[in-house]
Amino acid sequence: MDSEMFIGLFDLLKPKTDVPICIVIDNHKIHTSKITKKKIKKWEEEGIFLYFIPPYSPELNLIENKWHTLKYHSMPKRNFDNLNDLESAIKQGITYLNHKT
Repeated sequence: MDSEMFIGLFDLLKPKTDVPICIVIDNHKIHTSKITKKKIKKWEEEGIFLYFIPPYSPELNLIENKWHTLKYHSMPKRNFDNLNDLESAIKQGITYLNHKT
């Protein structure tokens, strides 16, 4: 995914409301690129504000904790023979996490 794809997806899925909204987001490079920064100004005019969590704060980004659990506990095997095996392991790990929580 690149900045243009992020912007397109965000524009497609952004909330439509008359009330100002704050969306918490991480500092991934597609979120902080020049093209995205220009778009952020337009979103703010629409009442949508992005709050960037501090860098290197995985405890504030819930997906990071889930990814860590998936990577190190739900998928203990670290090498896969092909992409299909990796994809299958990821799906099984996600299913396990969904039933666990």
